[in-house]
Amino acid sequence: MALEAYFENLDSRLPRLSPKNREWVQGEIEAGAERYERVINSEEYALLWLNRKPRQCLNTIQKVIDSYETEKTRQFEMFYWVRLLNCFYDFDDFMVYLDIANIPYNDAANQHIQIPHVASFTATNTIVNRIVPTAMSETMGWTFGN
Repeated sequence: MALEAYFENLDSRLPRLSPKNREWVQGEIEAGAERYERVINSEEYALLWLNRKPRQCLNTIQKVIDSYETEKTRQFEMFYWVRLLNCFYDFDDFMVYLDIANIPYNDAANQHIQIPHVASFTATNTIVNRIVPTAMSETMGWTFGN
């Protein structure tokens, strides 16, 4: 699946946060409002936030794939397709955190992160206007007129 390949590539290009830094970020988040406000603008928090997105999307993609296994799991296909829409929102936030983490993106060298704004619109449109209605009609036994 092309989406899976994109998010695997994205995940592989993001630096990882060390366990020590992950613990520090979590401690700052839990410490209260003033420290929370400072930590959300840190490179460490940015890396934590950035790493969650592709992993959540890969998990959802796998659930879409798994939904085709049996008649029982097929009932959940539409739910996972709709949930996959979350992967295509907040790319503006994604770019903000790439900037905070000093990670280059959308460069001509194609060695950094590529943010697909047009592709995300196409994917969202395809999910909402083709995949979900088809999954609904198959699951519910509906037919659509013109």
